[in-house]
This record gives sequence, structure tokens and C-alpha cells, in this order.
Amino acid sequence: MFVRNQLPYIWNGNPYSLGGTYVDTLLSTTGGCDTVATLNPVVTSLLTDTTNAVVCANQLPYIWHGNPYSIAGTYTDTLINTSGGCDTAAVLNLTINPLLTSTNQCPGMYESVTLYLER
Repeated sequence: MFVRNQLPYIWNGNPYSLGGTYVDTLLSTTGGCDTVATLNPVVTSLLTDTTNAVVCANQLPYIWHGNPYSIAGTYTDTLINTSGGCDTAAVLNLTINPLLTSTNQCPGMYESVTLYLER
């Protein structure tokens, strides 16, 4: 099985980018019999897993796949499949909202009160 982003696959010196059945004859170099080899590739799309995270600034760092993130942005990671299947491209879209603050003057008071609102 081949993932599209790993193509072309080179087999016996020839590039292959599509699934199908390919036959190649390997000539004997010792005077014996030639060998017929067959390639049956299956081509799949890269698996993707997208996480859209929205956090407040006081919730940082944001932990994703064991790594800390403190700056808004798009991050990628490759999850390796150890059982012989396809790997997965993981994408994190991290949005960080600032803490909301508000200053209000109370009637008759000369001091202001600062409120910190969490979403």
C-alpha cells in the first residue's frame, strides 16, 4: 500500500504512481531461467486528523500530542502507524483568545474595579 504523497514508487528502476498490475521480466545473469515479477500497488490518500482548538490566554500552554503550544497558529505532526497501515498527518489549528478585561467606575466611588471575564 502506498500513500499518494510518497509517489512515485520506484520498482525495478521504473516509477509507478497509479494502482494496478505491473509485470516486469528480470533476465537471468547466470544463464538460468528469467524471472517474472508482478507488482500490485494499492494507492491511498494520506489520512488527516484536524484539531481546531480555541483556548483563553490563561489556559496556556495548550498540550497537543504531548507538546506544549503557547502561540496561535497551525501546527502539523505525523502519526506513524506501527501496524503496517498508513501514517496520519495531524493538524492543529490553535486560536488563543485574550482575557477580557473591563474597567467600571462605581457611582460615588473614586476607585475602579477591574473584572476578568473567562469564556
